[in-house]
Amino acid sequence: MKTLIALAALALPGLAAAEDKYKAYTGTLEFSFGFGGTGTFEPDTDGDSKEFFGNAKSEGDLSTTLAITPGLDKMLGKTIGIGLEYGFNWIQSDEDLDKNRQLVMTPMARLRMAFPVYDKVTFDGMFALGAALWTADADFTGEHPLASLRVGWALRFNFGGSYQFNDSVAAFGSVGYFTTTSYGDDLSATYDAIPLNLGLRGGF
Repeated sequence: MKTLIALAALALPGLAAAEDKYKAYTGTLEFSFGFGGTGTFEPDTDGDSKEFFGNAKSEGDLSTTLAITPGLDKMLGKTIGIGLEYGFNWIQSDEDLDKNRQLVMTPMARLRMAFPVYDKVTFDGMFALGAALWTADADFTGEHPLASLRVGWALRFNFGGSYQFNDSVAAFGSVGYFTTTSYGDDLSATYDAIPLNLGLRGGF
């Protein structure tokens, strides 16, 4: 019995050291620039939205989408983490750059993975899915479908890399895909883009 206790005493510090190799939680702050975006509008041909969008599906280009996304992950190991994020996306049509940007908020759950590449460099992947809250577009009033709050869903994923400055702080960059769709007032509306993401990650 004394031998077993002695072996356990020797093993426990090693296990504790292994657990300390990664932080239990990581917080992220991400800045995104979405390129090649499109806005798609599909009115219900029997609804009132056809007054504003006609009877057919229409598409238009978006200017660069700007976004800030804070997030928090619970790490399940050095490689996999699950967490939550809340995106603030400012979206604008490319046809008239003098118009206001519409704010779309995206609270989402996410899965993040990081694979060691070399020394302090990792290959990262992330997938997020959740709700979308389209705030009223200030450029429209009255009965226009975009003049009031709209609710829907959002999805994004990206791939990239990160550099670990120390045990707690890393910088990362990635490219991916973002899409969000909202419903209501006899109109289905979708925004999508290919974002470039840059940010910082801190473990604690």
